[in-house]
Amino acid sequence: MGKHSISINNTDYPCRLTMGAMLEFRRRTGQEVTEMQGTDIALVITLIFCCLVSSCRADGVELPFKDEMDMADHMSPEDLSGWQNENFQAQADPCETEKAQSKKKG
Repeated sequence: MGKHSISINNTDYPCRLTMGAMLEFRRRTGQEVTEMQGTDIALVITLIFCCLVSSCRADGVELPFKDEMDMADHMSPEDLSGWQNENFQAQADPCETEKAQSKKKG
């Protein structure tokens, strides 16, 4: 599971994929999150903003940015990749990893 926050300009904000974030994404883009291509930077930024909006609303945290562009203006490529890696990188099952390693030995 991801860290449920994003670091933007060295400040951590709550930012996790919720049902509210998926609804917000649908309202803003007309697309479902499941239809999204990971290489479309505009959609990725919009998804992160929707996650930020939903998480801040759920956690009672004041939303720090007025819109996607405001958020993106404060983000570095490292902020983006850090959040993506924490939240969407395939997580290996430790048991499966151990099985694969023992097969190599045997």
